Amino acid sequence: MKNHKDAFLFFILMIFFIVGFFVFFGDPDNKKQFIYADLSFMLLPADEESNTKVCDNYQDIRSFEKPIPVVWTAEFTGCLSGCIGAHFSRMPSDLNYKYPSFAGYYKDDQVIQKEFLKYGTLLKVYGEWMGVGADHSNTVFNKKCVPTIDIERIETVEN
Repeated sequence: MKNHKDAFLFFILMIFFIVGFFVFFGDPDNKKQFIYADLSFMLLPADEESNTKVCDNYQDIRSFEKPIPVVWTAEFTGCLSGCIGAHFSRMPSDLNYKYPSFAGYYKDDQVIQKEFLKYGTLLKVYGEWMGVGADHSNTVFNKKCVPTIDIERIETVEN
């Protein structure tokens, strides 16, 4: 009886080995598509025909041909991508903005300075509005697509 169990275990291990071999070494074009996710949907127009709804306001997803210069007053609400980016809430909050939150990233992958990473601190964020994307829409932005800003600089607003 023991020989049958050993043979069965050996057979299962060989199947895993063979499948693993072809998965990792059987990609002659070296694309490894199963590992790398295509995130190009984040700033591309939503495809109405395929009903792509990556966020509640998916119809707003777009990239601007020419970025729009902005200076937005906002509060820091958290880090994105290890603080290379951040999410912000526009202030004053009672102005009923179409997009009350936005994502901002430095162009050169610079980390947001510690002095701006304090919750509740009023900031002025200078940059270029690149478009509206699905950046972290299912996590920090409550299923909303939000503006994406290339940050040029941030300043603390004096009270």
